[in-house]
Amino acid sequence: MSKRAPVSTAGAPAPDDQAQLRAVRAMHPWRLKRQRLKAHWHARLLPAFGQSISNDNPRHATLSLGRTDSLDTPLFSFLLNKSLVDKIEAATAKKKSRLTEAELLDIALATTEDAAQEQFSAQALNAVAASYYASPVAFAAESLLANMYAANITLNYTLGALMAAESGHKGTMRVKELASGAKTDHWQFMAEGMRHQGARHMDVVLTDFVPLKLDPQLSTFYSDLTVSTEVYSLFDDLAPLPKTKRFDAFFTSYAFDSVWQPEDMRLSRVGNNWYRSSYRLKVADWNKRKEELLLALRHGRALPHARPQDYKGIFVEEIRQKVDVHSLPYGDIIARHGRAVLNVPGGAVKRIVNAFAAQLASHGVFVIGDVMHITPSAQPRHSEVAGVAARFKVEDYDLLKQILEERHGLTAKMVTFPELAQRFLPDGWRLQVPQFELEQMNGQYGNRLMVITRRGSDAGHMG
Repeated sequence: MSKRAPVSTAGAPAPDDQAQLRAVRAMHPWRLKRQRLKAHWHARLLPAFGQSISNDNPRHATLSLGRTDSLDTPLFSFLLNKSLVDKIEAATAKKKSRLTEAELLDIALATTEDAAQEQFSAQALNAVAASYYASPVAFAAESLLANMYAANITLNYTLGALMAAESGHKGTMRVKELASGAKTDHWQFMAEGMRHQGARHMDVVLTDFVPLKLDPQLSTFYSDLTVSTEVYSLFDDLAPLPKTKRFDAFFTSYAFDSVWQPEDMRLSRVGNNWYRSSYRLKVADWNKRKEELLLALRHGRALPHARPQDYKGIFVEEIRQKVDVHSLPYGDIIARHGRAVLNVPGGAVKRIVNAFAAQLASHGVFVIGDVMHITPSAQPRHSEVAGVAARFKVEDYDLLKQILEERHGLTAKMVTFPELAQRFLPDGWRLQVPQFELEQMNGQYGNRLMVITRRGSDAGHMG
């Protein structure tokens, strides 16, 4: 899984626009055409079912059903494309009166011929990553792939220093990174941070879903740095290691939010009722390669000879089904968490607990870098788009902290980038780094770190 960050390409200042933000949606040249199309759909269908059409998204017209006062989004959202419009018009003509919301819902659920998969599922969005990251276009500069954790030298130095300091290890520092991504040369700067905290040798294992190609200088230029690779999927359990082979630190960035694991849940509370989301992918009619893209999504393969714009127009349909929150894992914690909409990081919980049980030393530390949802009043979406098509979810890290501490005997601390800089960088550092690194280190993009240790261990010195 490749890294994503709200930043520029390495070595150049970030463009001064909303494309820097991971939550922003890229605009594209068909906008006015699609706005006219949506107005056309609205005019055609308003007599059929009133005000259920949403025109507030510049990319798509949406059929919204089951709206509530306490949610920013409805219980059901469908792509209003030609196929669905034709079926609604035909049903309305046959009935000779306006369709009920239940009738509209039945039609929308049954409109599957232009979907990437017929059934709704909580893991449906993984199909986007499977296809997009299999294509070289995902890594082209114009695709605006997020790269902050791979490109910011200052950040990497402080991350290395943090892992060494928090683990308290002074000998050979063994580190494993999950979902490393194709760019690996930044580990030379992480190693430098570790050296300055007393580590005498760094033994680093980089992992990803597919085989990685190392930057040659990592293993040859630095005598005290050994780097190897390992194919590892976040869907798999980490194999137990003997104590002598365990790691001092785990690190990952933009990994848990990029993968929808079986334990991940999006939950919504309406009054006293709770609902769990499932998804289905469709592609907008205006995408000229719609049928090819649907085929690529269905089979988890790259769209041949793709350009960045060929991956635009992917729409996520969402349905929310009623659940008993107390029957869910950590349901009691979720129920008293106090938010109306939660992206529950169940997959992150499982993998972190697994890492401590199977591969981290007693003094080990697990560090996560991510956009962390900590605003109590916000209602996170099912997914956001970074750059052209990379999908991610803003997960609730307050909830993650609560679950890890209450259920698993771990301690989790939020660390901001300014706090990181204050601890590990010398006075005057701001005058010595590029502007784009300075902006990122100021914490402008919602990124934070979570530092996780065993409760009562000698590690975890961050206040």
